[in-house]
Amino acid sequence: MSDPRPLTLLAVHAHPDDEAIGTGGTMAKAVAAGHRVVLVTCTRGELGEIVVPDLATPENHRRLGELRAAELEAALAELGVTEWDNLGYRDSDMMGRPGNLDPRSFWRADLDEAIGRLLPGSQQRDAVALAEIYKSSFLRLRSDPSTPQDTLYPAARETISALAAVRTVPIES
Repeated sequence: MSDPRPLTLLAVHAHPDDEAIGTGGTMAKAVAAGHRVVLVTCTRGELGEIVVPDLATPENHRRLGELRAAELEAALAELGVTEWDNLGYRDSDMMGRPGNLDPRSFWRADLDEAIGRLLPGSQQRDAVALAEIYKSSFLRLRSDPSTPQDTLYPAARETISALAAVRTVPIES
């Protein structure tokens, strides 16, 4: 028996443009199959690089977050994705650069607060549990980057495997 509830694919990325690089095809396929697709970016990508030399002007660097948002909206229109939100963190830039020292940068975010921004007041216990699994795994990896994946919590390994299969899941409204 099929589940009559709508299916939702939630894609969470650090920056605008990561969706095109990482999950654009998956999101387009899900939209084409009639699923709801929601994209969340954690930053506006305001400290990213501009790779086209003619566009790398001081003005464009100053308003890069705004430009990335416009590019993202255009990309989402091509993909058919109509729901997008941003968690409001500052882009972290690259290690060793001044922007990376900013306390508002995403890499310095309190994980509980970030989970709260992603799942504000969520009553969907599976989503909260998933966030906690990722948080635990992230903390373990952050404390020891050499930690092999096979030593992560079993639930995290299963979750990573499930996400690699890119399945949509019912979301209660």
